[in-house]
Amino acid sequence: MPQRLTSLRNPNYPRHFCPECADGRTEATAELALAYEAGSLEITNEVEEEEQCSVCLRPIADVPADERSYQIELQLTFSCTVELNAKSATSAEYTLASALDAISFDKAQDGLERTLSEQLHETEQIEIESISVDDCEHEVGEARSIPPFVSPTQERFVEHLRNFWGK
Repeated sequence: MPQRLTSLRNPNYPRHFCPECADGRTEATAELALAYEAGSLEITNEVEEEEQCSVCLRPIADVPADERSYQIELQLTFSCTVELNAKSATSAEYTLASALDAISFDKAQDGLERTLSEQLHETEQIEIESISVDDCEHEVGEARSIPPFVSPTQERFVEHLRNFWGK
């Protein structure tokens, strides 16, 4: 079954690509990357006989699109902010680092594998051979002191006292 990849960055001039050019020709891969970033990438298996690849000019319906296995490595980054009370910045940093060292992220990794697999099945008709989430690392940044929280009620009370005492 053929496949057409189309950049719709210019709606008046869509650029169609065959899978061979999309995977192997710099002009096609660059345009498709830009289309993806712009939210203007269309991938379909419904190909009209007259549609031609913008690079090789072959009819896309004549270009075989055989499924094969692809392995993709990715990194996900989560940034967290933790506010905690401690007697020093060093104490705060080491307390947080110790807490993170004690946590097992196995359930989170299993959940990510399951969710990613479910999302891929819903999004496309793609057969998934395997998904594995490995290596959960953490790095604790520098602790910075934050000013104490003062509620609006407390601010009004302090302002009232200042006005009362004339300061």
